[in-house]
Amino acid sequence: MAIDVPLGNHLLLIGVNTPEGYSVATIYLTRQLADGRTADVPVVRLPSPWSSHFTVIGVDGGYGVSRTALWLPGRYRLDLLIDPGRIERSIEIRVEGEPTSSTETSHETP
Repeated sequence: MAIDVPLGNHLLLIGVNTPEGYSVATIYLTRQLADGRTADVPVVRLPSPWSSHFTVIGVDGGYGVSRTALWLPGRYRLDLLIDPGRIERSIEIRVEGEPTSSTETSHETP
């Protein structure tokens, strides 16, 4: 699965819906750097009106859930682990624009 964010648009949050009784247990986000290496991107899980089966994910801007960061231009890979059953899913996300470098490292596990 892939998500394309065209030039001139911005990505702030991603929502992941799972069947009732399932939930996203682990979120891991990486971004491909201009030189081809990948860097971990810190994420934050935001409150959801459907907390039992809908997960809202943002890039951690350093202020927790009160202020997430825009996704910088580039190619991302969002890896999710869904329970029960330890189901793995990956989503490629492409944000158009001039790629920038980043050395941030982190991931979120509840």
